[in-house]
This record gives sequence, structure tokens and C-alpha cells, in this order.
Amino acid sequence: MTQIFIDHESAGYPTYYIVSRLKGRLNVLYGQYDKIARNPSAGPNYIRTSTIFKNINQRNLNNFRYFLNSENRWVYLCMNKKLKEYFFPYYLFIEMGTIFDCLRLKLYPGNSNLLNERLEFSILSKYIKEYIKQEPSINTIIPLIEKSLTPISKIFYGFKGTFKKNNLMVSESILVNKFYDYVNCCVKKEPLVLFFSSLIDSYNITLLYKSIWWSEKELPHFLASKNIDTDTLKTLYKSNDAQKILHLIYSITKVELMGGTKHMDEITMILNNHILNVIKKYRLESLSEGYILYYLWSLYVLTIKISVAINKNM
Repeated sequence: MTQIFIDHESAGYPTYYIVSRLKGRLNVLYGQYDKIARNPSAGPNYIRTSTIFKNINQRNLNNFRYFLNSENRWVYLCMNKKLKEYFFPYYLFIEMGTIFDCLRLKLYPGNSNLLNERLEFSILSKYIKEYIKQEPSINTIIPLIEKSLTPISKIFYGFKGTFKKNNLMVSESILVNKFYDYVNCCVKKEPLVLFFSSLIDSYNITLLYKSIWWSEKELPHFLASKNIDTDTLKTLYKSNDAQKILHLIYSITKVELMGGTKHMDEITMILNNHILNVIKKYRLESLSEGYILYYLWSLYVLTIKISVAINKNM
């Protein structure tokens, strides 16, 4: 069996210690965001003098992926065995994005530096990372990806055959569907169940809105959801009415969107914030996993917000 994540033998830290550290880091991160939101033009100066962003201080300030990826990795390496097992589905979700980013980079020559940067803070195993770097063709990488995923769940079996029949974009969509099938089948503990349920709704709504935005002719493949049945989504697609989708988003998030078609980035941010609000209650409960999940998703949402604010003023 090919191990998909790094083999980190450290026992990790006690859960209460990790939560304590994350509370302090989240306060700093929110403080940085508040400063930048109030004065975006001074954002680069805040970033340069902030210790929490030290991983990007030495690089391009436009690229906050360094911070996000390094922070995700740092949290993972701090985790004890029990926490790593609990958060395995979350980190698999993160690293699926890494894998496909790398496959897209492999399509074109001359991307070795970008590939190294993308993998620098990944928690994929050393063997997988080196294999991705060295193999010249994605056709030889795909079988390794399937070999790594299949022991996790038989749901992932057959992906390499799917790739042979489709282009990378279609194959990515199919693997994403397989991942969420795995989530619906295998993730049983809160707040991960609630998180992924909200993430599936976000995925479906985003897919629906994009399909109408881009006037796509083919009916999208919606994921099975506990909250919004696929028949409702199909009906909305057939209506070809973006306002009805905005009304659906309002019914879920309570964020007013009526009065005009919205840009996809705005829709995505609203849905990301909604997921954060959904799991927010767990940060105040005794369940430590809830606070760690809240931190990890806050990290994702705030990093995007800070990046947008900085890049608009550079």
C-alpha cells in the first residue's frame, strides 16, 4: 500500500495544548484582517511586519498560498494520532486540491519551480511528491494516485480508467464526486458531518450558478445532499434564472443577494462564510475537534479575504 500522507512518527501534542495555541493564532489572524479591512492600502506593510505571515514575507506578497499551506501543515504535524485520524477526511480534501493543481502544472513544460512551490508545504508523502516531480507525464502519475486512494476506500477504485477516457477537467470532476461519495459513506462524527454537508451544498450551488453563468448546455452532476435535494437543483438549472439561485442562497445564508447577477467570487465567499457560521457553535463547546475545525476553516476563509484585500491595492 502506498501511504498517501507523510509518515510523521511524533506522538504530537495534547489536544488541549493545540487548542490553546490555535486560539492565540486565530486572534492574531483576525486582528490582521481587521487592520487590512480598515486600511487596505497599508496591507502590505502589515503583512511585512507580522510574524504570523513570516512564510510569505520572504516571497511574493501576492501569494498567500504559502501561508495557508504552511499553517495547515503545521497544525497537522502538531496533532496526536487520534486527531490525525479524526481530521484525515479534511486533509484529504485539502490534498486532493494539491494533486490536481500539480497535474495541471505537469501538462505544460517549464513549470518545475511552480510545482516545487505547490508541494513545499503539502502533507502528501515524500514518495508521492517525488514521484509527481520526476515523472514527465500525468499518464504515469494517475495510477499512483489511484493506488494511494484505493486503500482508503474502494470508492476510489477505477479512477485511472476514468482518466483514460476523459480529459483532466472531467476526470477531476469525477474524482471530486468520488471523494464526496466517500465522505457521505465514511464520515460519521460531528462536526465533520455538518461541515462536509455544508460543503456539499456549497459545491452544488456553485456548480449550478456556474452552469447558468456560462450558459452550459449539459445538466451538471449534482452531489447527493442531506439539505437540498437534487430535483430542486435540476429544476433551478432548467429555469435558467440566476435570480432564483440567488434566492436559494439567501434562504440558506440569510445574505441578501437580490437585485442583480453576482460575480462568482462573491458567491463563493458568501458560501464559505456560511460554512464558517454553521460550524461556529462548536468552537464554544468542550469538543476540541470542533475548535480545531473552526480554526482550519477560518484560516481558509480569512486567508482568501486578506489576499483579495491586499491584491486590490497593490
